[in-house]
Amino acid sequence: MKILHTADWHLGQTFYEYSRYDEHVRFLDWLRRQIKERKIDVLLVAGDIFDGPNPSAESQRLYYSFLRRVTAECPALQIIIIAGNHDSAARLEAPNPLLEEMNITVRGVVKRDADGDIDLAHLIIPIYKPGAGRSQADININDIAVSAVLAYLDALETQAENLPQELEKTAEKANTERTEVSEKVALMQANERLHQLQEQRRAERKASEQPQIVNADEFLKNINK
Repeated sequence: MKILHTADWHLGQTFYEYSRYDEHVRFLDWLRRQIKERKIDVLLVAGDIFDGPNPSAESQRLYYSFLRRVTAECPALQIIIIAGNHDSAARLEAPNPLLEEMNITVRGVVKRDADGDIDLAHLIIPIYKPGAGRSQADININDIAVSAVLAYLDALETQAENLPQELEKTAEKANTERTEVSEKVALMQANERLHQLQEQRRAERKASEQPQIVNADEFLKNINK
């Protein structure tokens, strides 16, 4: 099985106000030729298809023209596309009903189940060996590999079961770090307050040590009393 991994196309990007459209056209033509010449089985595009969440019509036309042409030239090709931080996940997934007919799978939105947990099954995509059947009746466990949108899983069941534990550990670590930071901030604030009090006392002591100026007339009046 041959998998070609690519990412960060950033279609629609400009460089110092200069359009990179011609570069992207040449790149996608080159990529299409590589897929055909090297007989690639799976094209994995890992994020940042477009340079922004609202790509121009020109950029979208370039993207969908590439998908149509490469799948027409390589009918057995499986394509998996993952939304990146520059993409609009929902926009990228919108044409899925059409793309799935071309053996193209797009994942962008992280769905949750009825309990509010991440729907791991939605994020796991089977990768089929060339010639392997794709219907449930034809699927043989030895004829598929697995791609996970958020990570590659070598031992799928074990890691899927451990994922909530790993997330919990990460959350605990973050809470511990946050507590440590809060304690450090509190200590800094206490030190600052102590410093202010020390300065205030120094100023009061210094003021008490200054010689007092007494009006002579008032002084004589007090003596005569």
